[in-house]
Amino acid sequence: MNLAVKPDTTKVVTFNIEYGEKVDQAILELQTIPELKNAHIILLQEMDEQGVKKMARALKLNYIYYPSAVHTYGRNFGEAVLTKGQIVQHFKVILPHRNPICHQKRIVAMAIIKLGEISVLAGSMHLEVNTLAVEKRIDQAHAVLNAVSDSINHVVLGGDYNTLVQNTIDSLDTMIEKAGYQRATKDVDFTIASAPFGWLKLNMDHLFVKGFVPFGSGSYKKSLASDHYPVWALLIPNN
Repeated sequence: MNLAVKPDTTKVVTFNIEYGEKVDQAILELQTIPELKNAHIILLQEMDEQGVKKMARALKLNYIYYPSAVHTYGRNFGEAVLTKGQIVQHFKVILPHRNPICHQKRIVAMAIIKLGEISVLAGSMHLEVNTLAVEKRIDQAHAVLNAVSDSINHVVLGGDYNTLVQNTIDSLDTMIEKAGYQRATKDVDFTIASAPFGWLKLNMDHLFVKGFVPFGSGSYKKSLASDHYPVWALLIPNN
């Protein structure tokens, strides 16, 4: 795929770095892999404060971070937005429905970013795992849409949606398209390969956008930083 950057291109990467452990490897990939480097917006999941700060400093990006819970390993567990642009406002959205086993809550980290002539609302999200009923996980995604003001023209909502089966992805697509969004990463085949020899391939990480025209996307499947692959998309504002 031709990755030549067009005028007004916005490159977005979403990356679930498993438990925020292999931060140095993630930095290396974000600095050197053509599909990932020089991103305007990076959305991170499963991070703690120290890891986000280290990444932002190494990549020379502005950032915001919100924890959602203290994980069983004893560190904060949350979401971050890193960007080349100016962060003019930020907030978190607390998602409905606790995990039925560990009772943790999920959040979305939101930042309004000034990128050139446009303002972009970027949300880094991590929906609950499948121990929570699919209807409630779709309800979590719906809560994020409700938190976005109609006055905002350019929106990127990305992260780990924990979509284990295609029917869940289809349900998300239907709901979010009704709200004026599209999945910019529809061409991505899978973002995680698990089980022995990676035979179980799952498409769990997505980028949904409003006010942009996508013209390229993919997942970097040689990543050594996480059990998830980083996902990228190239976007052009449509107004």
